[in-house]
Amino acid sequence: MCFSATASFVAGSVLTAAGLIAVSRNGRNNQLAFASMPLLFGVQQLSEGFLWLALTREEYAHWIDYPMFIFIVIAQTFWPAWVPWSIRALEVNVVRRKWMLPLVWIGVFVSVRNLISLLFLSEVTASVNGIHILYSFSDPINLPIISAVLYILAIVGPPLISSARHMKLLGVFIALALAVSAVYFKEVVISVWCYFAAAISAIVFLVLKYMPNKEKA
Repeated sequence: MCFSATASFVAGSVLTAAGLIAVSRNGRNNQLAFASMPLLFGVQQLSEGFLWLALTREEYAHWIDYPMFIFIVIAQTFWPAWVPWSIRALEVNVVRRKWMLPLVWIGVFVSVRNLISLLFLSEVTASVNGIHILYSFSDPINLPIISAVLYILAIVGPPLISSARHMKLLGVFIALALAVSAVYFKEVVISVWCYFAAAISAIVFLVLKYMPNKEKA
């Protein structure tokens, strides 16, 4: 997945197909956003596959900006808002929905802040680092620790709060994946997330499988 163009294309194709299945089977309004997560992971991985080609083959070098931008936008500006919002949309417990609302707004803040940075403040570059892609940012007002804490709160908090069956498993897995990435793959943490995309998508299917039509609040 992070290893080469071929691996990224294979992973992206599988995740995209899985996402289309999830969306087709879970078309209810409150489930659609959550069900589309594997599809979005698929698009993210396909974009990194094209980025691998641009970085490793001279004839594709002129493509580099497009897949890099797609990958970074999804990773940095889409997930922080999408994850808490989609999970809250599934929640039927009124109290838990209220607890999630501040996390949704934190995610929106992180997404907007990162988007502004990408469009106006930061110069982004990508390079091959062993079997991973290293993304570098030159944002002059970047606060990495604060940004990381807010990002983690936005995507880990809602699944841990959720009353949906198996949703806490998703939160625990994301937290562990973040910890492993930060400790062992600090420089390439954004790219290494592709290791975990398939497992997260499998948990998404598990949550949706046991999501009854009506839950008690």
